[in-house]
Amino acid sequence: MFYVLKIIFVIRSGECVWEWCRQRRAALEQEITSLRDELQQVQEHNQTLTQSLQAAEQQVSHFI
Repeated sequence: MFYVLKIIFVIRSGECVWEWCRQRRAALEQEITSLRDELQQVQEHNQTLTQSLQAAEQQVSHFI
């Protein structure tokens, strides 16, 4: 009964008491950080492309 209550507590609290759980959580946190960095780079690239597109549109509009 104690182990069942402990497992329920662990699930509800998000606490990792087992080594495999801590390792998996650390790996997931590292992946989240990596994905956030990649998202930031993509957003910056998108901003650059948007600015280039706007500049190109302005150049074309002068010729029309």
